[in-house]
Amino acid sequence: MLSQKTVALTATYVSLIVLGSLTPAAWAQNAAFQTFFFDVCAANPTGALGARCAETVDAAGNLSGDSESSLNPGQFLAVNQSALARTRVTGKEVQGHLEEKRTERSKPAGAGQGTSVDVPRWGVYTHGAFESLERAATVLERGSEADSMGVQLGFDYRVSDRAFIGLLLSSDSTDSEFDPDEPGVNFTPPPNDGDGAVDSASLTFYASRYLTDKVWLDGSVGYGVSDYEFVRNAVFQESGRMVPQTNVTASAETDGTEVTAGAGLGYDTQKGGYSGGLYGRLSFARTEVDGFTETDLSGLQMGVDDETGRSLVATLGWQGSFAASTSWGVVLPQFRVEYEHEFENDVETVTTRYLLDPSRTTFQLTGEAPDEDFINVAAGLVIVAPRGWSLFFDYEVLAEHRLQDRGRLTVGLRKEL
Repeated sequence: MLSQKTVALTATYVSLIVLGSLTPAAWAQNAAFQTFFFDVCAANPTGALGARCAETVDAAGNLSGDSESSLNPGQFLAVNQSALARTRVTGKEVQGHLEEKRTERSKPAGAGQGTSVDVPRWGVYTHGAFESLERAATVLERGSEADSMGVQLGFDYRVSDRAFIGLLLSSDSTDSEFDPDEPGVNFTPPPNDGDGAVDSASLTFYASRYLTDKVWLDGSVGYGVSDYEFVRNAVFQESGRMVPQTNVTASAETDGTEVTAGAGLGYDTQKGGYSGGLYGRLSFARTEVDGFTETDLSGLQMGVDDETGRSLVATLGWQGSFAASTSWGVVLPQFRVEYEHEFENDVETVTTRYLLDPSRTTFQLTGEAPDEDFINVAAGLVIVAPRGWSLFFDYEVLAEHRLQDRGRLTVGLRKEL
């Protein structure tokens, strides 16, 4: 016959299995976060944080498995990822305009305003861009969805038939939301794990020149600033799951800056209505996000150190367009395929701490290793009309990426002055 002690141990073991089956898959960082919270409670914090520790068994800080996952502040990893993503978007806007200009240069004689040499020296244009991005959940990072909308205003000056320079002003806004936790035993998560809003503005200078009739070279440098607002939703629950859960709604604001630079070299050919060719590009970005502190009454608000990010992407692509003349102008369908390789592929880390912890114990988040190789596929349309007007459409999707799904639509209007 089994002893009472054996029966008790067996019941405890079975209970743990049942509880584990009702909780979401554990993050790789959850055990480290539980150890971190043990250390925080061992420092005997006072106030609201001390009250949370006191709700656990022996005030030691033991959390339920659901709460370990919910309190783990993986949302902070997305802050710098968002900054780097926006720098790539700005670079795409500049590259798209340069591509449009080169396409117009190859339009048939007599179309619109005549040959490219007849194009006026000054031009003004505006683009509207709409993007959706989904990031898959992994064992190290939360899943999320984001939508952004941007407006760009640009000016350029044609130095000669072979060269032009320009300036692009960009403003965009991004709203994001993190996937919710799964319900568990006496555990009711909020509708999502938080959300964020980013407003950004940037200024980019660019130049392009045909070295020969077929070979072109371009470059750009830019600087941007961003304002961040975000909310982190989480649930505190002690391991026994008997004390009512405490909901965390921690909010924060901060600022950031972005620096970008890029250079491209390409070879274009033209035969009949077709023009296009191969090109290569190198794009660099550096981002900085100021450290920030959260506000909340639960005692579980955190502070986050400054974050920096770097990206160096090499692109090899093909772009082609096909010109068709009409009585009112020229229609140029465009197609583009790009292979990109990321050289700055360091794993992202973020250092955090509880604001009310007297020991200032830190918890370091570690992100997924970013994808090094991915593909962009795009299709567009340029309509060159009389009197210096042109209309531009472009839709690009990110393909063969392990972590992200992205689609971006750009619509532009241009007037030669």
